[in-house]
Amino acid sequence: MASGFRYHMWDGWLLLLQMITLQCLHYASLGIFVAAISHTLALPPALDYIFSDVALGIWQLGIAFVLNAVVTGFLIRIFVRRAKQCLDFASTIFLFHLIACIGYTRFPRAASWWLLNGACVAISATLSEYLCIQSEMNENISVDTAGAGQAQHGGNHIMGHGATSAPSAPSTSSSSTTAAAAAAAASSLVRGGYGGGRGGGGQQEPPYMPSPSKRKAVVRSGFFGR
Repeated sequence: MASGFRYHMWDGWLLLLQMITLQCLHYASLGIFVAAISHTLALPPALDYIFSDVALGIWQLGIAFVLNAVVTGFLIRIFVRRAKQCLDFASTIFLFHLIACIGYTRFPRAASWWLLNGACVAISATLSEYLCIQSEMNENISVDTAGAGQAQHGGNHIMGHGATSAPSAPSTSSSSTTAAAAAAAASSLVRGGYGGGRGGGGQQEPPYMPSPSKRKAVVRSGFFGR
């Protein structure tokens, strides 16, 4: 029951208990305000101040009804906690109060009684609906924040596993060893090219050219040999 006291399915017993609780607390709060005002005005205690439309000729008693409407709005917020149900519960409280007034004296005929109780219903419904909407918005924000935090924690966890499982970069010593091996192979190829001429596989060496002194010695030996 994250959204309040009621499940998504209809619960008749819970609805009945909510109505009885709100109606009792409504009259308890109204009785306290009426008693305080009547005591201030030095009026004798009587139920007519609550259930009779004639008693509303004392305008100070209207203040008690307005203050009680504000308290009823907070009570609906506490026990209902659903914005869509606030007007229904406020209207139900007024309907039971109308039935109680008819049973206590007669059907209310004074226009002031209807105007006062209509204003009280509007105050209770508007205040309770506003409080419920604010509560639902705060709950949604907290849920979204918690979900974002879990997603960020999961992403960091995955990144941590990827960092540990990634292959390490080759070291400097292995790269230098590879470069030295490549240089040695290149030099051996160069030497094999010049030295392989004798075997017929590489570049041939230049022809042998004797020095000038040796050429003169050869010419003299040939001249005297004649």
